[in-house]
Amino acid sequence: GSRLTRFSTGEGAPSTLMTDVALDRAGVVWATTWDKGIVRIKDGALLPPLTVATATNGLLEDAFHCLTIDPDGVIWFGTMEGLTRHDPRAARPWITFTETNGLPDRRAHAVLRDRRGLLWASTELGLARLEGTSFRTVLRRPRSSGYAWALFEDVGGGIWWGDVDGPWRISGATNELLGG
Repeated sequence: GSRLTRFSTGEGAPSTLMTDVALDRAGVVWATTWDKGIVRIKDGALLPPLTVATATNGLLEDAFHCLTIDPDGVIWFGTMEGLTRHDPRAARPWITFTETNGLPDRRAHAVLRDRRGLLWASTELGLARLEGTSFRTVLRRPRSSGYAWALFEDVGGGIWWGDVDGPWRISGATNELLGG
């Protein structure tokens, strides 16, 4: 049968409040926590967590909402202070994007790399897509919807964005509000 292994504070994880999980090419499981940084698991063992106030990272805070891992190994983390790009091979391995870089809002709740290679970021005030070195707002909300937590790509390549007002489908130049 199946075997269930728990990675909780009793096993050395910094938190039990996990918000997202992804697997990188090296077989490391990355898990973001709501309150205590990033948990990494390799070959069934916990690696040292990544948290703020370490000499090896540029994280702005320990509260994470989401992550995605690009095919080339770059990891994107969404926080209340921005969307952080981590590339351990780069001269600046940690770069954070905020409104200054084109996000509708710094509070990044979901991130998605679609099949075409485009990176999407969901914030409290809208949806943005990375174009070159900055983001372009695709859909802007007139007010904070508070919770815009979901991003998904359907089989037709449409991007779905879910917030408290319902699901949105972004397809080409159209932004459709469905179910609202």
